[in-house]
Amino acid sequence: MYVLAPTLTLHKSQSALYALLGIVLILLFKPIIDALRSPVRHIPGPLLARFTRLWYFLHVKNGHFHTENLELHRKYGKVIRYAPGRYSISDTDALKTIYTSGQGFNKSGWYAAFSPSRAAAIFTERDNKIHAGIRRKFQHTYSMSHMVSYEAFADSCTNIFRQRLTEHAEAYKPHRYGVVVQLLRYGHISLYQLVKAYGRPSRG
Repeated sequence: MYVLAPTLTLHKSQSALYALLGIVLILLFKPIIDALRSPVRHIPGPLLARFTRLWYFLHVKNGHFHTENLELHRKYGKVIRYAPGRYSISDTDALKTIYTSGQGFNKSGWYAAFSPSRAAAIFTERDNKIHAGIRRKFQHTYSMSHMVSYEAFADSCTNIFRQRLTEHAEAYKPHRYGVVVQLLRYGHISLYQLVKAYGRPSRG
């Protein structure tokens, strides 16, 4: 009995080690197998992006993904891969097919970050049927004929913005223009909704 106990313990340790090794191998080889078997494996992109999201993560972390994405389109064409199962499309002819409501293209999990409460919203809702119901409530408000009536509000904010830029340029005065652009956006939104420019760019 005393002789077999260390042997049994050794076998258990070896089994645990083999199980751990097996898990590691699965984690390593599964992305490679999935990439080779994928029906869209012909879509070009960085080699690393074919197997892992690490390439995408590093470029987003460094703040360069938007420029790298443009370079990939210049190099490979209209459709590129930037991570497993993630693709970027630069084709004006495809816009209507992809973004028209009810076409079968659901929004990705990327939109979940903009809705921490998980409440249904027109921008973040990923289910096409629910999104269509929400969209119907705002369809008239954001129709082209209705949006055109807001042009005067947009022009008033834009004129103030242009005036402030001119004043700062003529005075050679350094300024945080990012703040002014934010105020311009808030001014537009509040004019559309409240007919009064809260946070207007004149404060910049």
